[in-house]
Amino acid sequence: MRLVNFDGGLNLRDAPTELGNNETPECMNVTLDERGGAAARLGIVKLNGSSLLPQAPSYLYYSTYADQLLAWVKNNGTGNSALYGSSNVGVTWTSLGLFPDGATGAIIDFAGINGPRVVIVNTLDGVWSYNTSLTVPVHLTGATEKMDEVRGDAIAVWQNKLWVAGDIREDTTHSKARVWRCVAGDEQHWTVATDFTDIRDVDTLPVTAIGAGSGMDVTGKPTLLVYKAGSMYRINDSGSGTYTTLHARGAGAASNKAVAATSGRICSINSEGIWVTDGLAIPLRVSDKLQPLFTADGLNLADPSVWAAAPYRDRIVFNVTRTGSATNNLMLEYHPEVGWTVSHQLALGPMAVYSKQTSKLIAGASASGKVFETFKGGLDDGVAIAARYQTPWFELGRGNEARLRQLRAFGRGNVMAQLRQDFTTAGENYTLAFATDFGFVWGVGVWGVGVWGDPATEGAADTALDQVCTHVSLVFSATSSTTSFRPPLLGDGTSIEIGPWALYEVGLDHIQLGT
Repeated sequence: MRLVNFDGGLNLRDAPTELGNNETPECMNVTLDERGGAAARLGIVKLNGSSLLPQAPSYLYYSTYADQLLAWVKNNGTGNSALYGSSNVGVTWTSLGLFPDGATGAIIDFAGINGPRVVIVNTLDGVWSYNTSLTVPVHLTGATEKMDEVRGDAIAVWQNKLWVAGDIREDTTHSKARVWRCVAGDEQHWTVATDFTDIRDVDTLPVTAIGAGSGMDVTGKPTLLVYKAGSMYRINDSGSGTYTTLHARGAGAASNKAVAATSGRICSINSEGIWVTDGLAIPLRVSDKLQPLFTADGLNLADPSVWAAAPYRDRIVFNVTRTGSATNNLMLEYHPEVGWTVSHQLALGPMAVYSKQTSKLIAGASASGKVFETFKGGLDDGVAIAARYQTPWFELGRGNEARLRQLRAFGRGNVMAQLRQDFTTAGENYTLAFATDFGFVWGVGVWGVGVWGDPATEGAADTALDQVCTHVSLVFSATSSTTSFRPPLLGDGTSIEIGPWALYEVGLDHIQLGT
């Protein structure tokens, strides 16, 4: 038996004997590569050790115009909501403005007739326009400006206009289903009597998100996406605001942070699952193999407004809340090109891509004022990472018993392999050490101690077996606080940090017993 591809990802839906050879019934803190290798993920590193935010941020955004990481804190502990900024990628934070207590907000860059601006919108006192130094806020309340009237916690740029949704008011002149649009090119003027669209085709429920994700300018798209918790729409005309219903029952976004885009695909998450569209086509649910998770037994569906999404290189990551928790404590990593999803034990809230260095994904803690760089280092905020990956169950002898003889695996690092027989939940453990041979420095190392040989980046590990069973599954696991590195790029370039261990191939020799 030879297993060389793990790129089917996590499958929680199907029975053990129904899984594909490339799927896993259970994994945690393991990511997959495009060729199907399984590797322990990197950790999270706290950035603001001496400058904690007063509470967990509810929104994060990196402004390229101001070159600052911005955080919205809903309650700062002194009777206000507040905007905070960091000019050193989250290390230290400074208060940039106070707002009504309990307001939720959103942030975006906008280049209009007033020059490059950083625009803030919140649910209690509307739109604020900041210059790029974040020192001169504009909040005009006159008859033509109406910046105080346009309220919400979701914002997007499209067709040279700002679009705002998420109003919490519902009366004769306001609607929770409303999407506002500003005067073309002017974020400081809003014709509130006419320049809006009420999304009431399916229901009158609130709009939860708009656009292609936090801070993403979708000017190049011919439509603008609008989300409710369980339905999805596209605005087709920036002048009239006319729209089309894309999905009336199911697709949607759980919060103003629950949409992200990469590789031409726009992804969202809600209580029904993960949804993907290109902005024009009907969205497809790509999380069907995870559907047992999207129930009250798997996730806390009472308040998904804290769920968040963000692009990470060619993947999308989602932070969600498991049943029994009030704050996010699970990350789902989804690869739109290949289609797999895996899970990580991380307690993170809103996220932002530090686009000045696009490999950096910054995230706020879900229950404190900490801010982290994700997928960096070998620890989760000082805690060792326990990673594991289980293979599917394999029938060895067409229903007959078979005697296992040898396990050979290819990978790197050191792992524990637990051999489980006939659908048991535990088994015998074997230590596998991949490519551990190395030399020592003459005159420093001790002769006769350790293993002599040249260093290797990958290798094989073997162990003898002698069990009899009809089905077998292997669980590879390790708890580690270290990382590894790829060989230098092009021989003399940077050595990129990677997880401490990886698995690329599993071979199991066995002899069929009986006929």
